[in-house]
Amino acid sequence: LELVSAETQQTRLELKSLKSKDLFSSGVITEPIQKMAAEKHLNLKFNVDNQNLIADERVLKNVFRRLIHNAVKFSDPNSDVIINGITQD
Repeated sequence: LELVSAETQQTRLELKSLKSKDLFSSGVITEPIQKMAAEKHLNLKFNVDNQNLIADERVLKNVFRRLIHNAVKFSDPNSDVIINGITQD
């Protein structure tokens, strides 16, 4: 809902400079996601280039949380969830 609100200009985006790796080391993977992954014996792997981004940190973290939550939720037990982030020109 926050993303929808931001897109419809009901919430003001707070753009700032971020490092892509920092997003994953500072709370994107929440305890409930970790618990669900552990219960399903999933291996979470992150291969993310450390790039400079200009983004709203709160909104971007929320988007990644939802994507990772869905990946964990719909993955088969004893499998890998791999997040790849690469730079393209």
